[in-house]
Amino acid sequence: MNRLLIKKISLLTLICFFSLLLADAYPLAAGQAEDGLALIAKGEADYGNGLYPDALAAFNQALAVVPQGADRERLLLDISLVHYALKDNDSCREALRSLLQLNPERQIDMRKLPDGFVQLYGQVNWQVREAKAERVKLEEQKRLAAAAPGAFEKTQPRAQLKKKKFPWLWVILGVGVATAAILLLTKKKKPSIQYALTVTLGAGVSGTPAAGTTSHDSGARVEYSYAPGAGYNSVEVKLDGTVVAASGSITMDQDHALAVTARSANYNYDVSVLGINWIDIPAGDFKMGDNFAFGESRELPVHTVNLTAYAISKFEVTFAQYDVFCDETSRTKPSDRGWGRGTMPVINVSWNDAKAFCDWLAAKTGKTIHLPTEAQWERAAAGTDQRLYPWGSADPSCGYANYNPCGGRTKPVGSSPAGASAVGAQDMAANVWEWCSDWFGETYYQTCFDQGTVRNPQGPTEGATRVLRSGSYTVKPERLRCAFRDYNRQDYFANSVGFRIAWDQ
Repeated sequence: MNRLLIKKISLLTLICFFSLLLADAYPLAAGQAEDGLALIAKGEADYGNGLYPDALAAFNQALAVVPQGADRERLLLDISLVHYALKDNDSCREALRSLLQLNPERQIDMRKLPDGFVQLYGQVNWQVREAKAERVKLEEQKRLAAAAPGAFEKTQPRAQLKKKKFPWLWVILGVGVATAAILLLTKKKKPSIQYALTVTLGAGVSGTPAAGTTSHDSGARVEYSYAPGAGYNSVEVKLDGTVVAASGSITMDQDHALAVTARSANYNYDVSVLGINWIDIPAGDFKMGDNFAFGESRELPVHTVNLTAYAISKFEVTFAQYDVFCDETSRTKPSDRGWGRGTMPVINVSWNDAKAFCDWLAAKTGKTIHLPTEAQWERAAAGTDQRLYPWGSADPSCGYANYNPCGGRTKPVGSSPAGASAVGAQDMAANVWEWCSDWFGETYYQTCFDQGTVRNPQGPTEGATRVLRSGSYTVKPERLRCAFRDYNRQDYFANSVGFRIAWDQ
């Protein structure tokens, strides 16, 4: 009786155990697959934002739960791209090898991938295919040997007989090998891929390589080392826009840009003392001009502009900031017309005055601070989605901008936050007119259009007037458009004219 009871209890225990396994196994597998896709999505988002270590961590977690199939292939491609971005080419090749072994026929749109990565992909693809061909060849030899056992051994005496009977065959073989060696040695070497290294050095920088553009073979390593010169206390080194150590090496697996800036004790004076709030704007293209057919001929034709990365001040330069400049340079302070100084935008400044402020601040900090070019100004106002007004397409109102019917005088900078541009710049429509660095050219847009995509346009090389943008508290709504252009003599000043500043990073 006791034995029967024990058997029943044991049987029930086993049934319960396997039931729990079956109940958990399938939901767990499904949950793991969903978690894997979520991890892939997170990793791809981190990759898109330049957070490569975070992206790699997410992808490595996903490896443990993503099953074989298209998701697994996508994951391996993502991992290889992250390793490439981290300049770990060995790990990149390993991930690509796993991908191609999983699915040698996978089709990938190479147009969306970096040139250096495409080259690595091609190398690994060729290696995987060669290895596969070699395996197929060996398997075929094994199959033939299995189908006719002893056939190989039977041929040996005959081969030996031929070797002894016809020694001249070895002579022919030797001549053939010697001829092939000569051809290989005399064959012209295929030129390697060349990549360009562009070096930009600011004032106060010493070290190598020197400024300029040089070509290097693919895979070459270029050593760099920089130090601050007299009057500076540090250097900032950027490789392809990312801050790196002052010395190191570059593997030429793509075109690279190295930019070095010397920092003085006043390097952050613009931020820490004057309180300039910079907005970083990445490199890229945008359509410049009147995209809505609302404007004048001077705003046409619409043309493509490519700008390198730069920063622009979030607000117009204030009286408080400009007064520091006047105090340090013994200049006469401009009139505020009784409206107040402090955070009010500086007014009654000419283009010459605005440029002098930029030159003073650039010399003090060591940064390339200047009046924005007309293209830089419009990119910050209209964005890459070519907005009609900085805030979008909604009709102007006093909530968006300080223009003609909104008080009849300037207001403190940032008083219309709802009118901010896509990048977050304030008062890019009205409050005060803003000087740009360019000479004004009535037909300059046509010149740019004729060039196709124009890179970092600086305006005409000469002229009689300078560009003004933004509009002011005096203008009508139609002058608030991002594409609107005006101009005046560079010695002109008025209580409706001020400026903002930019910095080439």
